[in-house]
Formats: sequence, C-alpha cells, structure tokens
Amino acid sequence: MQLTKTIILKLDSLDNDLAELLKAFSQGMNYASQFVFDIGKPIGSGQIQKATYRHLRNNLNLKSQMACNVARQVSGAYKTLQSQIDKKESEWQLLKFRSNLGHILV
Repeated sequence: MQLTKTIILKLDSLDNDLAELLKAFSQGMNYASQFVFDIGKPIGSGQIQKATYRHLRNNLNLKSQMACNVARQVSGAYKTLQSQIDKKESEWQLLKFRSNLGHILV
C-alpha cells in the first residue's frame, strides 16, 4: 500500500518563473471566465476546455495540465455562482481571477 502526503507550504517570495506562471494561469482563468460569462450560464469543464485549450497553450504557453485545470476551476466557480443565484444570494456576473494562486475577485 502506498501512502501519499500533501504538504502545504507558504512561500516567502516567488521566483520570476513561478510569478510568470501564476500570471499566465490567472490570465487563462480570466479568458475562460469571459467565455462562460458570454454564454450566460454555467457550462461543463469539457466544453470550456474544448473552446479555450488552444488559446491557453499557444498564446499563454500554459502546459497541458495547467490548461485543463483552468477549465475545471472556472467551471466550478460558475457552478458555485449559479447555486448562489438560485438561492437569491447573487446575480449573474463576470468572475475575475487574480494571479495569486487563481483566487476569485468579485
């Protein structure tokens, strides 16, 4: 049996490569977010990935797994927004992401 441990670390400072990666990832999240917002309703990560993958890989130089993660995270964020809308706690809006680990700005 194999045991996997996850360790969460807090970085004191980012090197330039990591900072650039985080910036590109958040740009990708915002690109995918705009795509979903323009449709006007939450959609699945497969649809988001199909529509945005080439742009994320070719224009933002995200690696394959990062491009796939963008679709999953954006899809999840809009599904959460939709549940808030259903409870009358929010309204349809463009979700924006910032470069510190892809957190949502509303």
